[in-house]
Amino acid sequence: MKIVVNCRFLSQKVTGVQRFALELSKQLTLLDIDVEFIGPRDTNEDKINNRNIKKIGRLKGHLWEKVELPLYLLSTGSPILINFCNTAPFFYKNQIVAIHDMAVFQDQEWFSKKFKLLYQLAFKHYASFSKKIITVSEFSKKEIIKYLSIDASDVKVIYNGIEHFKYLSEDGASNKCDNIKGINLNEKFFLCVGSVEPRKNLNIVIESFQSIELDGVKLVIVGGKDKLFKFLDLKSNISEKFHDKVVFTGYLTDFELISLYSSATAFIFPSVYEGFGIPPLEAMSLGCPSIVSNSTSLPEVCGDAAIYFDTNDVRDLSKKLEEISKCTQEQKGEIISKGILQSEKYSWKKSALDLLDLIYSLN
Repeated sequence: MKIVVNCRFLSQKVTGVQRFALELSKQLTLLDIDVEFIGPRDTNEDKINNRNIKKIGRLKGHLWEKVELPLYLLSTGSPILINFCNTAPFFYKNQIVAIHDMAVFQDQEWFSKKFKLLYQLAFKHYASFSKKIITVSEFSKKEIIKYLSIDASDVKVIYNGIEHFKYLSEDGASNKCDNIKGINLNEKFFLCVGSVEPRKNLNIVIESFQSIELDGVKLVIVGGKDKLFKFLDLKSNISEKFHDKVVFTGYLTDFELISLYSSATAFIFPSVYEGFGIPPLEAMSLGCPSIVSNSTSLPEVCGDAAIYFDTNDVRDLSKKLEEISKCTQEQKGEIISKGILQSEKYSWKKSALDLLDLIYSLN
């Protein structure tokens, strides 16, 4: 059986959704299967694990995906198509579509009305027109069943993995530095990683951090704006007293992120809504305690290894920040050990094998 992977994600920035696509694609190259990787002409990479990306067509983005990709597939025998990133051809039946979460169905102003409507219609269409929907957590599966009115048997959970950061940290062990974007890695700092959009709930971190005034501790926020989401003006919420203590880095490389995770006092993940949430596990895998909101999929993903706070309670988060900053080495060691064990439960290799089992079950 021939399997085709929709590689449009290689023309996009690597966030959690693209990470899912990239790492599972890498794992598929290691299996004894007939798999082909196809992308548009603006694909940023030529290869995945030394496997060539076949670039077809003249269009880009949604038009390429909706027009040229399905036409190519129909001309080559209609192989099974895997779409990892929430989007897919509209009128191609022999496909599996990954829907990571149902955030566009939430009654929140996280997206523009146009964006919400288009994705709501698209998700409903994929649910009725594709062979299977895959998603990244049991939480998201329940949401998909609820909003798209499909049977549980039509949705398969394929978890994210985590070992990509383990391998990268080993590869970059000899290239470690003491300073990234002006941040001294030998000083104390809390770390946040996420796009600057409302559902990431970064305002609560800034408010909590400013309320406790820990001496010599900074707050580092990694991430940038995405034109798909509404933008938060976080800097306007920072008092003059804290201007030098809150640092915005923008997007960083994976190697830079690894250095920050490995050096931070704690990682904070305050999201209001997540289909999975890779960053807390990335932090845990590198020995960084994770302080996580108790919302949506996060308790499922992080288990008993995270320090939880009430999503909308500034005082609760402030209390957790103070507690982790005052931990003894023994207490912190216990938190770190739990985190490493939790992160090891997730594997891209296992997820790829689960995906392959699903593909074979369709024939």
